[in-house]
Amino acid sequence: MLTFRDVTLSYPLRGKIFNSLNLHISPGERVVIAGRSGSGKTTLLRLAAGLIEPDAGQVDHEGAWPVGFVRQQPENQLIAGTVSEEVAFALEYAGFTSDEITSRVEETLAATGLTELADRSPVRLSGGQMQRVAIAAALAMKPPLWLLDEPTAYLDADGRKRVHSLISSVPGTSTLLYATSDPEELTLGDRLVVLAEGRVAADGVPEKLFEKGVLEELGLYPPRKWTLARRMVPAAPQKAPVSSGNLPEESSKPVRALHSAESQPKTLVATDLHATRREFLGPEREALKKVSLRVEPGEIVALVGPGGAGKSSLLEALAGLLEIDGGSVLWGDLSPDKLSGNIGITFQFPERSFFAESILAEISYGPKKRGLENPEQRAIEALSLLGLPNNGEFLKRSPFELAGGEARRVALSAVAALAPDYWLVDEPTAGLDVVDAAAVGRLIRQEAERGCIVIVAGHDVDRFADWTTRWVVLDDGQVRFDGDPRAAWAEGGLPGYERVPATVQAWRDAGRDVRKMPTMEYREVSKLLAGNS
Repeated sequence: MLTFRDVTLSYPLRGKIFNSLNLHISPGERVVIAGRSGSGKTTLLRLAAGLIEPDAGQVDHEGAWPVGFVRQQPENQLIAGTVSEEVAFALEYAGFTSDEITSRVEETLAATGLTELADRSPVRLSGGQMQRVAIAAALAMKPPLWLLDEPTAYLDADGRKRVHSLISSVPGTSTLLYATSDPEELTLGDRLVVLAEGRVAADGVPEKLFEKGVLEELGLYPPRKWTLARRMVPAAPQKAPVSSGNLPEESSKPVRALHSAESQPKTLVATDLHATRREFLGPEREALKKVSLRVEPGEIVALVGPGGAGKSSLLEALAGLLEIDGGSVLWGDLSPDKLSGNIGITFQFPERSFFAESILAEISYGPKKRGLENPEQRAIEALSLLGLPNNGEFLKRSPFELAGGEARRVALSAVAALAPDYWLVDEPTAGLDVVDAAAVGRLIRQEAERGCIVIVAGHDVDRFADWTTRWVVLDDGQVRFDGDPRAAWAEGGLPGYERVPATVQAWRDAGRDVRKMPTMEYREVSKLLAGNS
C-alpha cells in the first residue's frame, strides 16, 4: 500500500529529517512508528498522506485513498460549526447520500462517545474532546489507510480505551500507521518501526525488539508493564540518536541556579472558584463549580480527571488568565495580577503561547521583561535543563517549526528561564518519550525542592505517579478527590479516576503494600522489584 524509496527530506533551518529512508507497508498491516522527539514520526505520516513531497526519492501510494489522518494538534483540522457537522463534512464532500451520512454520523458518534457533544462547537471543547472529534471524522470515512499521530496524547483513560478498541476493530483490509511516544502503546500493532538519524533504525515484531534491547540502544524504552513484569532494569542508552538533539542525562542539570536566593514562595489558597467560560461554553455550562484548593510551598500537585473536567480551566483561573465568576485566588497575600511574572504557565497546546521569530528570542523574552540578568544565557541553560540543544543553529530556529515534543520542552524552557516561584503546567509530558519526560520530571522535582509550588495537569498518570503523592481528581468542574492516592490504589482504585499507573500495578503484582510505595522513576521501582524473588 505504501512504499518509501530512498526518501530524503529537509526542512529550512531544521536540517535533514530523512536521508535515503526506505520502508514498505503492506495492505492490512498495523504499524507503530516510534522514535525520539524530532526523529521524523509526524513527517513520515505527512509524506504518507501526500501533504508534502520528498526532496529526493519517491513515495508510492497503491490504493491508499481516502486517508484518515488524525493530527498531533487536533484543533488544526477542525473546521465545522458543530461536532456532527465535522464528522459529516468529508462524507458530504465524497458524495454520500443524506441517509448514509446520517447513519454513519450517528454510528460514529456513538462509537467514540461523542453523542452528547453532537451540537457543540469543536473549537470550544477540551483538548481531549477535540482529539476524539478528529478521530470520529476519520472513522466515519472508513478509509483504507489510517494515519494516527499521537492520537491519545490528550485523552483520559476512557478515551484511550476507546481509541485502542477502535484500532482493534479496524477492518483487516485497512492499513494503519500509528505514531506514538508512549511506551505503553508500542505493542498496539504487529510491527514496530523505530526512526533515528534520518532512517529506519529498527523494524520488527515489538516483543522481539524489546528482548534484544534494541530500544535502549536508540534512547527509548519498552512498555513499563513489559519491563517490570520481567523484573528487568533497562540500561541507560549509551548514545542518543544524533538527530534527537538531546543531551546525555548527566548534562541535563543546570550550569548554575536560575532562581534568586531571595525567592520566598507563598502558600496558594483558592476558595470556592466558580467559572463559566461563557465566551466558549455559554453561560449555562460551568467549567468550575466551587473549587477550593490549598497548596504549600514545595508541594507538587497532580490534577487528573476525564476530558472536559476543568483541569485547564483551573490552571488558567489560578494564573489570573481566566475570569472567575465567584471565589478568590491568593498567592500568599497577593492576587495573580500582582505577581508580575512570578507565575510560569505552559498550555496544553504549547504553540499557542509562541510569538517570537527564534527560539532564543522566545525563551529570553520573559527574563528580559522581568529585568533578570543575562537573559540569553538563562535561555541557553534552560534548554540544557530540558535536554535540548543550546547551539546557535537550534537557537535561530523558529519555535513554530518544532516537532511536537520539542515545542513542549521549549515552552517549559521559557518558564524555567523566568525562574518563577509558581509553576502551572498543562500536559507537560504529552507526546514525550521516556528520556525527555524524565528530564521534565527532574526539573519539576528540582523546582519543588527549592520551595516552588508546582501544579501539573493532564492524563499521564504513569509519570505523575513518579513525581508526587498528592493528586486532585476533577470531574464536571468539581473536586472528587484530594490527597495521597496510594491508599486508594491499595484498596482497588482512585475515586473518580479508573486508570492505575503501571508502576502501581507492578507493585501490587509483586505482593507489595501500595501504601508504602515510594515516589520514584519506574527504573528505580524496577530495581526494588528485581530484588523480590
